[in-house]
Amino acid sequence: MDNNQIVILYITLLSAEFLFSLLLQFLNLHKLKQAQISGPYAEEWVREHYDRELFSTALVYNRDRTVFSILALTINIILIFWLVLWGIPGIFEDFFIHLFDSFYIVGIGTVFSTAFLITVPGIALRAYSVFVIEERHGFNRMNCRLFIQDIVKSGFLTLILALPLSFAILWLVRSLGPMWWLYSFMLTALLQLLIAFVFPVLIAPLFYRFTPLEDGPLKERLQVLTDRTGFIFKSIQVIDGSRRSAHSNAFFSGFGSSRRIALFDTLMDSLSNEQIEAVVAHELGHAALRHTIRQVVSSLFILFGAFALLGQMLNWDGLFPVFGFQSASVYALLVIVLFFSSPVTFWLSPLASFFSRRREYAADAFAQEYCGDYRPLADGLVKLHQNNKSNPVPHPLYSFFHFSHPTVPERIAAMKKRSLESGRDTTSP
Repeated sequence: MDNNQIVILYITLLSAEFLFSLLLQFLNLHKLKQAQISGPYAEEWVREHYDRELFSTALVYNRDRTVFSILALTINIILIFWLVLWGIPGIFEDFFIHLFDSFYIVGIGTVFSTAFLITVPGIALRAYSVFVIEERHGFNRMNCRLFIQDIVKSGFLTLILALPLSFAILWLVRSLGPMWWLYSFMLTALLQLLIAFVFPVLIAPLFYRFTPLEDGPLKERLQVLTDRTGFIFKSIQVIDGSRRSAHSNAFFSGFGSSRRIALFDTLMDSLSNEQIEAVVAHELGHAALRHTIRQVVSSLFILFGAFALLGQMLNWDGLFPVFGFQSASVYALLVIVLFFSSPVTFWLSPLASFFSRRREYAADAFAQEYCGDYRPLADGLVKLHQNNKSNPVPHPLYSFFHFSHPTVPERIAAMKKRSLESGRDTTSP
């Protein structure tokens, strides 16, 4: 395959991703416009849980988010085409070669300069999303100072983690020969596992304040729940999510005895104790069913395959001039991955979403079993859906392709079906 064929292949893959992404966004936008015309009485689930005002505000919010997504997609593809067609990574390589007589400085400088150019527009888009769209719809709680602090912290954290890893991979290539990719995989996998362990105690506190849940009925409920299920955890923490956004969430973090139950303060303000218990039971279901471990193992297999592929791509000399590089090198390969990964992984996302939705159904079933009734979880999901102004009428193709969770109506329907099969009351929540 010559250089022209590689360029054509890359442009075809990138264009196909862009055009299909636009199609999904426009389908979603069309569905929102149709729903706005017909009102909250087009679908049974919407009729049960939305009045006209609540439905209208959710539609407007999701319309704005969809239009913004179309804008972001367009800006990103223009940026990538500019970087590739003008050979910008190769220009960075030439710049560092003329300044430094060091393979490591040239390599790291080229990788991080290219990554920086890709990242900067994303920061601008993020700022617009937070201070215009989220602000307009009453979700934003951040000020400019906090926003900048988060950007700076994220940047330093990336440097602290990625800089030594990049240097180590460059060293492995030069020192260990053809099997460099295997050792690089092992090193990267070890770093990922380390991050997973230290995230709740070292990384998350850089961005959020964690305070122990106060003694009271809610803490007693959660302790009884964890005792019944045999779940071992270190503490129940409340996160000051309201400093940044009005959106709500809850999750587990860490492994083994370091695991923590984390509740956003906005979640506690939105739901009753019974509903919070059901939401936590759902998250606990992921741990009890070993979903987290399975995800980690799956990601390691994918990472292994990716590094094995990189080991072969390093020998593909015709690939590197397409991106402006003088010759094949591992740092050039890392830059190329920044461009090639998205057009490839995009088409695999429905498969990842499919397995993710299966895990969500299983965690719902776990919560339903241990709570003895599906209605607290169903009520909590509806309330979160309303408060977050989540899309009440997503296009089926869009949700199939992108949603890592089933829609709330799908989840409630599955709960009702399980309740019916078990002979329990199926009264609507």
